[in-house]
Amino acid sequence: MQGRQGSTVRLARKLWSVEGVGQSLAVLACVWFALAAGWGLFSEIGAGHYAAMCAMGISADNMVQWRILGPVWDYVATAPSPIAYYCHHPWGPFWLVTALRAVFGRHDWIMSAPAVAMSAATPVLLYKLGKDAWGTSAGLAAAAGFAVLPIALGFANFHNLEEMVIFGWVLFFWGQVRLLTTWKTRYLLASLVGVAFTAAGDWPGYIAIAVVLAWSLLRAYVLPPSWSPVVPVRRYAQWWALSATVAVLLLMLWIGAFQLSDKLGDLLNSAQMRGGGGVSTLDDALRTRAFWIDLMFTPPAIFLGKVALPVAVARVLFYRRDVEVFSLATLAAATVQYVYFKGGADIHIFWPHYYAAYFALAFAQLVATLVEATRYILQRVGAPNARTLALAVGLVPAAAFPAMLVPDAVRTLRYARETGGRYNEKGVFIRTDMDSVLVVKSLAKRGAGTLEPHPSVYWGWHNAWALGGPAHGVSTLPSGPSGAGAPFFLARASALTPEQLKELVSRVHVEVYEDIWVVDKRAPASVLEAFTWSEREPNLFEWYFLGGVEPRRTLRSDPFATWEWRVHLGQAAEIPTVAPVTLNDLRIAHNMAMAADDMAQVQSLRDMLLRQLTEKNEVEYTQGLNMLGTRLVGGVLPRLEVWFEASGPTEGAVFFSIRAAVEASKRWSVLPADPTERQVSSAPSLSPRLYRKGFVYSVSWELRRRIGRERFWGAWTSTDGKAVPVRRDGFPWTTLLTLD
Repeated sequence: MQGRQGSTVRLARKLWSVEGVGQSLAVLACVWFALAAGWGLFSEIGAGHYAAMCAMGISADNMVQWRILGPVWDYVATAPSPIAYYCHHPWGPFWLVTALRAVFGRHDWIMSAPAVAMSAATPVLLYKLGKDAWGTSAGLAAAAGFAVLPIALGFANFHNLEEMVIFGWVLFFWGQVRLLTTWKTRYLLASLVGVAFTAAGDWPGYIAIAVVLAWSLLRAYVLPPSWSPVVPVRRYAQWWALSATVAVLLLMLWIGAFQLSDKLGDLLNSAQMRGGGGVSTLDDALRTRAFWIDLMFTPPAIFLGKVALPVAVARVLFYRRDVEVFSLATLAAATVQYVYFKGGADIHIFWPHYYAAYFALAFAQLVATLVEATRYILQRVGAPNARTLALAVGLVPAAAFPAMLVPDAVRTLRYARETGGRYNEKGVFIRTDMDSVLVVKSLAKRGAGTLEPHPSVYWGWHNAWALGGPAHGVSTLPSGPSGAGAPFFLARASALTPEQLKELVSRVHVEVYEDIWVVDKRAPASVLEAFTWSEREPNLFEWYFLGGVEPRRTLRSDPFATWEWRVHLGQAAEIPTVAPVTLNDLRIAHNMAMAADDMAQVQSLRDMLLRQLTEKNEVEYTQGLNMLGTRLVGGVLPRLEVWFEASGPTEGAVFFSIRAAVEASKRWSVLPADPTERQVSSAPSLSPRLYRKGFVYSVSWELRRRIGRERFWGAWTSTDGKAVPVRRDGFPWTTLLTLD
């Protein structure tokens, strides 16, 4: 009993010691980052940068089915030849997904699981690396500094290239540090595994490896032995030779494979394409992408990264240890990637991801320098416990600085997941395509091995993965039922004209899934049938594992939406025999009463609708349109509804365009206000050219809010150059709401 009590006391003392506090905070940072990376692991993948993971899933399907080693990211009907292999990057990331695909089968989660696993391990390795190299305070700085960077969080579940290389770098560095301390074989193996991950991930990984190996060669065989710590020459040379061998062998593997695939020229062309036709200066890159950089790293972290650079250089010159070179090696690789490949950096907000590894290591060096300077001063003045006091001084910035960034870390993580990793997308309209993904998955369950998507449906990797087979795009509408070709045709109603919609429903049987229209080409022509995605808020389990930025959806037949579409497209429409349940049901019931000229029912239902509006700001427009007000719908995916009453169809193809601007930064946020004015809405499924007299309509769009006080306003716009409805009081737009 006394032994157990003694152990408990010793554990309590350790936890409450300065060293124990630092370790506990590091554990907290690592757990936070692992949980953030795993958030939504089992969710569907929609459009955006995250959709690139589906290319790896498709490649894994092809590798397993056709027993090939090279990635082919389009579904093919026959075994692909090597000329079809993707040869712009090493194949390591593809092989990781393929391994999971072969073992666990075909699931959405296999595409992001490698990134989640490597992301969860990276702060742990950073802490161990920093602690072994510079002490507990520096280890905390490396782990916590990395764990709160928006770019590290936003792409922690994004299995592409960068996450694999960063993990490989840190494992390579940590294995080397432990090897130089213990000279145990297991750390040599860890370092070599890190080299393999790095060299199999992406080309910038070779730059960091080359810098470290070049420095090691210089230190061991050029500089005088007295200038740096003594190491066993034979063991050190063994590590150097094996590391270089692994990197070179993998490089030869990629070059040989690309040559056999006749793709070396394609690789060089891709480098030129991503280079944007020339090399930009770092100043140009920072200026043109200023907000993206601020958003991905935060201004305080950028400032510390700049301050740390001369400190890192000074530490290399003063200590001449391998560990001091690691941050500069990552900086060199990140800078070549970001500055030279201008074409990629201008399009992909995640392009500077490698700088996250630099910041983590550089921040650790800053804290280490502070600890060393404090300890030196305290020892000179004869202060007792100088080492412990210096460690405590180092813990303050190592913990306080990341803590300052935590609120923005949480906000930007949500922002990343809501937009598929696109964030503001330079102001253009963001569509996640989750509606088309869900429809395509439902068609795949109905045996649709292939589809015919219309150009109105953006057929990206996310939709191809959802289908699990090849699609054959067509630019024309089906002329009638047919047993030839793919069994299903897909289109977006919002991108078709009213004439095209009427033509389509007159020829074939259409299934309407809100904006996604499906034609079963095998079915005889008949009146359309509409379905609706019923939505509910996720429970806690669903919020974490299935993603907390989309509601849970189930498909149901919708007699009210069926009536509305049939009436507007000139088909025979039956009055629903069920009572209205949702607010949209009530709106359509109001329109049914108007069509039946039941004015008493119209007034009753109109009053019920108006009571549901958040703001009853009536605005009269020309062309017989009257805005009744707006409704803000909360939840994991907030929406803004704008309600209108029509006196008939509009003159041209118009829609109510909603735009937004951030007017002020978020309180207690270190992020600047986003200067980009963005488009929030696009054309609706039901064109205003089909509106009917006395009917009430609503347009609803996801807000996908940015960080700060954001104002939303709207005005009618035209897509065919004809006159647009304008406010009768002369104001050019209508303010809809402002959110903090």
